[in-house]
This record gives sequence, structure tokens and C-alpha cells, in this order.
Amino acid sequence: MRPGTKVRLLHGKEQGIVRNIKEGNLVEVEIEDGFIIPVMKKELVVVSEEESVSFSARDEDVTIPDTPSGHDEGIYLAYIPFNDRVFHQYIINNTGHEILFTLHEQNGFKFNGSYSGLISRKSSIKTGERDVSRFDEWPTMIFQALFYNVKPGIVNEPLVKKLQPTAKSFYKHKRLSPILNKEGHVFQIDESVKEVDPNKLKEALSEKQQQEKIRTERPPSEVDLHIDQLLKKPGVTTGVSILDIQLREFEKYLENAIASEMKQITFIHGVGNGTLKNKIHNHLKKHKQVKSFSEARPDKFGYGATLVIFY
Repeated sequence: MRPGTKVRLLHGKEQGIVRNIKEGNLVEVEIEDGFIIPVMKKELVVVSEEESVSFSARDEDVTIPDTPSGHDEGIYLAYIPFNDRVFHQYIINNTGHEILFTLHEQNGFKFNGSYSGLISRKSSIKTGERDVSRFDEWPTMIFQALFYNVKPGIVNEPLVKKLQPTAKSFYKHKRLSPILNKEGHVFQIDESVKEVDPNKLKEALSEKQQQEKIRTERPPSEVDLHIDQLLKKPGVTTGVSILDIQLREFEKYLENAIASEMKQITFIHGVGNGTLKNKIHNHLKKHKQVKSFSEARPDKFGYGATLVIFY
């Protein structure tokens, strides 16, 4: 027994749908007139489990019912009149997916959770009641959903939608509701949901990664950090100290070398007073991608260059 199961009372004539199972084997059942009553689990008899499909169900075991004629597949917010003043509020899942969802109410800058649950495919859940005489006080609702697809091959993006019917749109959307097949005021929630083909998503990510590699400038194997050499290169701006320019260019070439999957690179920093060399060495000591560094060929560079080896 789980939400969506059709049941009847063992010692009564009432029957309805399980809406929630609480601690202590207490079950909330929505009976035919829309009221939710608490019943002990032992007092219920299962009529049908067909309205609910477990998340553990195998794809090949699932048969999705046909969509009733005249109704588009989708997720709907429906207000079904109980009397002249009170409307029952439903979330209707007229899709082939199971949906984990939450409803929050927004009043100004305050947000309150009003309902959360699992709604089976081709089913509905009553999430509250609204007084139409206080329509102007109805809160903005925020609907959030994650989809579990019972058929392989398609992935739905998570859905977040703000819902705030106006008086004009409320009465304009009066029609027969899907699944419930009752007259009410019906709004489709998931008009903007996109289906993502996993293979296309994989191709797009691979293409993006390739483009990122192309955009990464592969440095030369030897980078001269003398300021007179750096100022000749486009993109190097003045207005900061010489040491700042040299360190900025050093870090840029270092990261580009790593991104380009180079095995090693040599930085020519000169001897000078040793400030630039010390700062470069301190940076290399802390870098996780640097395997080792050492003086680069004294016969070629003297003691004014550092060879960096990457993992």
C-alpha cells in the first residue's frame, strides 16, 4: 500500500485513494466527496494498486495508459469547486513519468512549504483548498519537480514554475480537468519543460570541451618573463608594477601549459635580486599539478631559469 492505492474501509462503505501514510500505521484516505479522513491501516482493504508505480519498477514491466481523448499530456494545477465558495486544489500528473514535487507559498518575502510528495503517472493529488471569496489573498505558489522516466532514452530537466492565477485568467481556464474528469479551472504547469536526449547532451559536452581546448593558448616550451619581452606582447597592459606584470604572465602561462597537457615548461626570470624567482618557486611549491621544479640548464640560462615538470 502506498500513495495512489485505491482502498475501501473494512467496516464501512466508503472507498477512496491513499494520499499519505503517517507514523503508527495511520493512513490519510481521500474519499469520493473530496474529504481526507485518517484511518488505521488494518481497517483498509486494497481495491487496486494500478494507480501507483514504484520507483523500483522495471521499465519493461510498465505499461503507460493512453491519454484520455481531448486532454494533452502534461502537469496541471486544477481548482475543482466543492461548493460555491470552496475550491479543492489538485496537482494532476497526466504524463508517463513519476514526479517528486514540492509546493511552496510565497507571501511577499516569506516562503512556506505547503505540500510535498510523489505523484504517480496518470494520477492526481489534492494539495489543499482555496476560498474563492478571498481570491485576492491567494499566495503565489512555487512548484518544483523532478521526473522519473518509466521509459528509457529521454531525460527531463527539473521543473521550477511560479503559479499565480489572476481573476481574469482563472475564469478563462474553466474546462474539464484531465484524470479527474471534473469541471474546474485548469492551468498547465509544464509547458516549458524540455526533454534532453542523453546522447546529444554527451555530444554537446564533448564539443564544448574540445572548443575549450582550442581556445587555450598553448605556450612555448620556454617563456621569457623579462619585462622588455612581455611588453612587446599584445594584451599586456601597464599601470601596475613590473613584478605584478611578470607574476600575472607567469601564472597565465603556467595554467595554459597545464590545460594544454604539456609535460614541462621553462620560465626565464633572470637572476636580479631573486624576488621574482622566489615568488615563482613559492607558487610552484603549492601547486597540485606541479610534480617538481629545478634550475633549468645552467649551461644555457645560467641561474636565471626554472624548469617545471607536471604530473
